[in-house]
Amino acid sequence: MQVIDGAITPGTLVAFLLYSQFISQSVSALAGSYTSVKQAQGASERVFELLDKPKEYLGSEKGESIHDFESLEFKNVSFRHNESQEVFSNISFKIFKGEKVALIGPSGSGKTTLIRLMQGLFSPNEGDVVINGKTAESFNDCARRALFATVPQNVSLFRASIIDNLRLENEKLTDDEIIDACKLSNCHEFIRSLENGYQTIVGENGDTLSGGQKQRLAIARALLRGAPVIVLDEATSNLDNDNALRITELIESLPADKTVVIISHTCKSVDACDRSINISDLKGYQPEPYNSEKLPMLA
Repeated sequence: MQVIDGAITPGTLVAFLLYSQFISQSVSALAGSYTSVKQAQGASERVFELLDKPKEYLGSEKGESIHDFESLEFKNVSFRHNESQEVFSNISFKIFKGEKVALIGPSGSGKTTLIRLMQGLFSPNEGDVVINGKTAESFNDCARRALFATVPQNVSLFRASIIDNLRLENEKLTDDEIIDACKLSNCHEFIRSLENGYQTIVGENGDTLSGGQKQRLAIARALLRGAPVIVLDEATSNLDNDNALRITELIESLPADKTVVIISHTCKSVDACDRSINISDLKGYQPEPYNSEKLPMLA
């Protein structure tokens, strides 16, 4: 109307509309930039939190090396995530070389926390973790963590050949060493049955393989690491009875010098174990010397 009335010229109206568009675009871009800055701020806080953590001393910088695993013991160990969230209190147990032991307890009972304490990923609030008769702090972190090879509930495999997935732990492994480990873990035959054998490309996260096949590959990978202690963290919880039975048979066939710790919330998957330890019964338990002929069942 102002153009019709002569209050403003058509050129002024066009200029106004163009400037309005420029301003609205700038405001929109500014809002988008603010969102990006806030996202970057959140990410950077997590990065700086990681960078601010104290340095871990690995290798020969601090502590002794572990030449041969003999035993692992928890002595009156208590752990809590914070002052009000206690996971467990005053627990004691001992695992000897060559034992196959199941740690049983319901979800949230602290089974995985126990493993992290063994590996040195957590530190107890009270009590001691003892390796070969010495407190775990006597050993350097690198040597301590090298004691363990963990088979998780959800196995991670890359979109690569089976043999490349197995060689992740050590690029210098020979084909014969890999095949020997696969024979021990009962996966050699199923690999041979595949069209391209060990050169078969598995999908992302191994989606071309069954759950049982992935678990057996994960155990082969753990064997190839050469760690004296193998930890199976709920390794059979997502498997059917047939595949769970195969894993049980596999555990029974492992070399006698391998120590096996099975994390489970049921007793069904621990038939191959020498003994089981119920998390809820740990307080006050006094470890007995390992006797392969007569082992106590604690669960």
